[in-house]
Amino acid sequence: MFVKFLKSAPLYLIISGMILSWWAIAFQTDCHPKPPSQHSSTYELGKQLHPHFFQAHLTPMERSTLQKALNGDLQLMVKLIADWDLDAKIFESHGLNSVKYLPNEAFIRSQILGRLLAHHSSEKLRDIRESYRLKSIVDDSGLHHVVPSAYERFLPQTFVAASFLLALADPEQIVAIPRGIREQTHLFSPLLTNQIHYDLDRHLSERIYQAKPQVAFISHYSHPSTLEALRNQGVQLFTLNSTDSLPDIHHALMRVGNVINRPLEAELMTIFMEAAMIAVDNRLLAADHCYGTHYANQRTLYLNFYQQYTTPTAKTLTWQLLNRLGVQHTLPPSLIAKHNMDWTIPMNHEQIVQYDPECIIVSTTHREAMKRQIDNTPAFKTLTAVQNQRIFFVDESIQQSPSQYVVLAYFDLAQALTHERLNDISIVDSEILTKHP
Repeated sequence: MFVKFLKSAPLYLIISGMILSWWAIAFQTDCHPKPPSQHSSTYELGKQLHPHFFQAHLTPMERSTLQKALNGDLQLMVKLIADWDLDAKIFESHGLNSVKYLPNEAFIRSQILGRLLAHHSSEKLRDIRESYRLKSIVDDSGLHHVVPSAYERFLPQTFVAASFLLALADPEQIVAIPRGIREQTHLFSPLLTNQIHYDLDRHLSERIYQAKPQVAFISHYSHPSTLEALRNQGVQLFTLNSTDSLPDIHHALMRVGNVINRPLEAELMTIFMEAAMIAVDNRLLAADHCYGTHYANQRTLYLNFYQQYTTPTAKTLTWQLLNRLGVQHTLPPSLIAKHNMDWTIPMNHEQIVQYDPECIIVSTTHREAMKRQIDNTPAFKTLTAVQNQRIFFVDESIQQSPSQYVVLAYFDLAQALTHERLNDISIVDSEILTKHP
């Protein structure tokens, strides 16, 4: 055997030499890399931030997709949260400073919730929800509700509660909805609302009693006689008043989710709402970097119109959204101080002309009528915003909806502030948001 080994030894030496030579070349190549080709498509970090890069590498942020998720598509929420987290890493890896991230705990929680909801049967999910939900909840009137077993039949008296229920509950569990909900077809599909037979405005008392609602979500403005009728029918009344801020909306959503035994879904939606707004913030940052928009420094005026023009004060949810976007009140301090306890500040034509905004955002449900009114106002023709075609119209029904659809309100405001340049940073044009003329 030893003789046989000696005969084969030269072969082993040759093979060993070849292997060593190959590794030597590999290490030499790693230690002395070739200079990149002049025709390389690799982007230099921090230097090549431009729309073409983002369009190729980021998740498209379409308004219709956001709305579909907010309507209750749970797995779409999970996917978008993960996609936006990766987008943030892409932004940061290419030198974009101050990128925002969803807190890691919330991100992991969202993915766990998504798996729970995707991988269990309806029967198993019912047990999981029951183990998660709170059994004792305090409403906005201070009333302490003990819910030993989950409610199954719901009566949302407010638009906010109806918005939550249409996204989280099964349609057959909802006894009736406010009639105005059916009119908002741009938010709520008739295929969904037609499954709910009764309107609160027209069918009260006997028909609703026969449908056996167990809990009604009411507000401080609910009519006393209606509340008394519901009490007489043995319906539990759960008050939701405070939805004047993002934390209030999240808190209301979580409480509704627990009352209707959808705690997992409600928690996932609250995480999704914050993740979506962070994704918008990051694209705003990218738009500012790519185009030098400096949208936060421009004189921006947000207007409503009823009998006269008004602009919101810091007490409103709209102003909180604008403030998060970086817009500051630069109106005369005396005017702000005069209305510091009000919800809106009245503004006449002369005051608007004196302020001379560079960007005007008009909140309305009658866009064409408002366009004609602005066009036919001689004083407005000298405004910088008019001359530069920087007048944008946003859907008032969205802006005034303190529910999960506040995300769409934020998206629309961001589009207006960047002159729709967010479309170039993988955000697709909004059907609701339009530019004038």
